[in-house]
Amino acid sequence: EENEENAAWFLREHADFRPAPLRPLLPPPAGRHFTDERFSLEGSALQLLPHVDGVDGFFIFRAVRAPRVDS
Repeated sequence: EENEENAAWFLREHADFRPAPLRPLLPPPAGRHFTDERFSLEGSALQLLPHVDGVDGFFIFRAVRAPRVDS
């Protein structure tokens, strides 16, 4: 929960960023290994768990700066 809360805080505090899809950046077979249910925050976050994924626990979050709109 804390990881997602931190990512949500970042998005609230930095209005010029938006969540960005993470799956396209994962190398095969990892991108196919994770079901949609494993992703959160509009597909921009993934939590890796030792007892599920066989790796150290890790949280990945991707955000990109939104394009500037000049008026």
